[in-house]
Amino acid sequence: EATNKPTYSATAFAGQPGIAFDGVGTLLTLGSVPFPTGSDESQIFAVVQQDALAADASARVIVSYGGSAGANRRDLRRNVVSAVNRGSIFYGQPGGTATANNSGVDLSSRHVLRGVFRAISRIDVDGVAGTSGLAVANTGTTRVRFGATTGDTPASPWQGVARDILVTGPLTAEQETQLLAWLLSRRLV
Repeated sequence: EATNKPTYSATAFAGQPGIAFDGVGTLLTLGSVPFPTGSDESQIFAVVQQDALAADASARVIVSYGGSAGANRRDLRRNVVSAVNRGSIFYGQPGGTATANNSGVDLSSRHVLRGVFRAISRIDVDGVAGTSGLAVANTGTTRVRFGATTGDTPASPWQGVARDILVTGPLTAEQETQLLAWLLSRRLV
């Protein structure tokens, strides 16, 4: 819908191209899921600028796919933990949901987020590994959404700019290292 479109600019991300989300209701939605679903392994990477202040305790989601809260990979979100912005993942698993936070990096300004979904899932920020959680993802096929959750009614809108968003299947350690190095160079413009 025209009123919900985020704004593209050739200079939105520190002089580089990016898509700006207003933190109120701008989002992008795809009505199917072309990424790994069920319990299949995946990783989601994003080069983002996170603009919400820590005083705003609302969750802010940049990438979500799957479906309802019990059947999604609501990856790459910002939570406030102990009055500090933190990278976080929230994902469906059989019988409920799980959350993993990264307490090693203040998620203010520009960062590279990496959500890892395996038998042990975690959120990395700028290459710093977060706390791991034992869980098998349970991901549906309803929709993909950038800038909010995947529920029938979008929630937790992202406030900031996205430069890159990538979703992969399994990667070798060498591929992970190379991809992270490339994305970190795109963050540091």
